[in-house]
Amino acid sequence: MEFIINLYGNSENPQVEIYGKKSTINELYKEGPLYAFLLSIPHCIITMFQHIAKKDGIQIKTCRVKSTYYLDDTLLLQGKYVIKSIKIELYGDCEKDELNELVEKVKQNCPIYLSLKDKIQVLPMLSFA
Repeated sequence: MEFIINLYGNSENPQVEIYGKKSTINELYKEGPLYAFLLSIPHCIITMFQHIAKKDGIQIKTCRVKSTYYLDDTLLLQGKYVIKSIKIELYGDCEKDELNELVEKVKQNCPIYLSLKDKIQVLPMLSFA
């Protein structure tokens, strides 16, 4: 089973879309600990991405993150929600080389990625689907 979260906008309080429901991240953090956990991963990635871009002088007007959580289907049948892996697609409206460089720097500096890098895959995307 997949669970998809999209984030876009400024990193302080980005817009979040979960299966068509739109809200701000600050509103959804109040929904409970599961939302807070699931949102904290892409939120850390988008924050680090925008911080590094600004520090490196790369202009990013549009930034989007699509996080896909892959759940363990066997355990899900037992009522246990266990994340097998997470794919994070990172889109920024900059040059391809800049985007690739930013993603590599995110992987080197983001505390959540560094803590869970065996489960998280971060990919640069030239277009957002």
